[in-house]
Formats: sequence, structure tokens, C-alpha cells
Amino acid sequence: MTDQPINPVVLVAKETPEKVRETLGAIELAELKKLAISSRLATSSDMRGKSLKDVVELVQHRAELRLASRRPTQ
Repeated sequence: MTDQPINPVVLVAKETPEKVRETLGAIELAELKKLAISSRLATSSDMRGKSLKDVVELVQHRAELRLASRRPTQ
């Protein structure tokens, strides 16, 4: 990993879903929770009691929703 913080929205935009899960899953649970909060993709109560896999899925899903909301409609 690099010293640059990961932006989950950019990661989802540029990588395959499998690569996103792999990248996010390699982060320690506490760090991933901090990343989710700092990226404004989740709150601490959203993640309470969730496993690493659950938080990865939550962050990935919410990043996808944010991207979808930014795309222009036709």
C-alpha cells in the first residue's frame, strides 16, 4: 500500500468490484471504519457490531450509490 489514504469512491470508480473488496478487505477493521467515517460513507452507528466483511460491503455499496448520484441522467 502507499502512504496516500484510500478514497473508496475513486477506488470503486476505477477498479472491479473484486479488486475493491480485496483492497478494502486488506485494511484493518478499525482503520476501515475510520476511512468510512472520514469519507462520509457511514457513521459509527452504521458499523457497530459489523465484521470486516460487512463493513467492506457497506463501504463499497455506499461508494457505488454516491457515484450513481453523481452521474448525469439522460
